[in-house]
Amino acid sequence: MSCSRQHRSSARSQVRRGLQGRRRAQPSRAVRLKDGTLLVDERFVIRGSGTKEDPYVTGWELIASAQESDKPNLGQTRIPQRVLMLDGKFVRFTGFIAFPITSADPKEMLVMLNQWDGCCIGVPPPPYDAVEVMLASPATPSQRFSVHGSVTGKFKVDPYVDAGWLLGLYLMSDAQLKVDQ
Repeated sequence: MSCSRQHRSSARSQVRRGLQGRRRAQPSRAVRLKDGTLLVDERFVIRGSGTKEDPYVTGWELIASAQESDKPNLGQTRIPQRVLMLDGKFVRFTGFIAFPITSADPKEMLVMLNQWDGCCIGVPPPPYDAVEVMLASPATPSQRFSVHGSVTGKFKVDPYVDAGWLLGLYLMSDAQLKVDQ
C-alpha cells in the first residue's frame, strides 16, 4: 500500500508529483440549491461546507470524473475544477477500506469505491476512485478487520506520476474512520 509517497518519489528520478506542470483546470459551474447543497456542472451534488465540523459529502462519481480529462499517459493533464474545489477542504467518503497487512498499528489505509483486499478479493483500484488516507490515530483492531466504512479528513489532490502513468491522485490527512457494524 502506501510505503510513503516521499520514499517512492525519491526512489525514481522520473517520478513527478503534485499539480505543477498540469494545464489549467477545466472550469466548472456550481449552483447553490434551496436546500443548501451545491449542484456542480449540473451532474454532481455536494452537501456540507468543507469544514471539519461540516465536511463536504459527495459520491465517488465526482472525484472519478477526473479521468475524463486527466490522462497523463496520453499527455492530457487537466484536472477539472469540480475536483480541485475539494482540495484543502474536509471531505467524507464512504466505501471499502483496506489496511497494510503487516502493520500492527496502522495509521495509513485506502478508501475505495470497489472492494480490494490487497491480495485476493477484487482488483487494485484505479487512481481516480481511491484515496490514500493518513488517520489521525492508529486504527483499532476492530477497524482493521472491517471492509467498509466512512472516512472524514482533509482532502488533497496530489498526482503521483511515474513515466507518464498516473499511480495515485488523492490523499487525505487528519482523518477519522467510522466503520460499518
